[in-house]
Amino acid sequence: MTKQMQINENVTVSGQPSEDDLEKLAADDFKTVVNLRTEGEKDQPFSPDAEGEKVRELGMEYVHFPVSRDEMSPELEDEFRQRLPSFTPPVFVHCGSGKRAGAFVVMDKAINEGWSGEDTLRRAEEMGFECKVPEIKEFVKSYVDSRQS
Repeated sequence: MTKQMQINENVTVSGQPSEDDLEKLAADDFKTVVNLRTEGEKDQPFSPDAEGEKVRELGMEYVHFPVSRDEMSPELEDEFRQRLPSFTPPVFVHCGSGKRAGAFVVMDKAINEGWSGEDTLRRAEEMGFECKVPEIKEFVKSYVDSRQS
């Protein structure tokens, strides 16, 4: 699994966990696993359905919220942000590399904290998120700026 990043006391993000990683999450008392990967994404050790079975077998809640990099949209982020508080914490959010998961969770934090889009990108880098995908950076910046009042 890529490096885990704790965003706050309730939410941690990362790249794809292995079966052993899922067992460790359960042992570490995580309550919910949110998978942002889409069905058929390359380099998946198991399908979202198989992952869900394993997560539930380990006693955690499983949420499949598929988001492809090409289909990231303000509407999907809005839906994610609406649902996030309903997940039982601590919550583990992942995608393939951790970039989508990091972006989705950091955008929620940014809006809750009143950050600008530029602040969000800077603070995300300070937290250790390295995003070399210009489309994701622009999406994060524009989304956060559009949602601040």
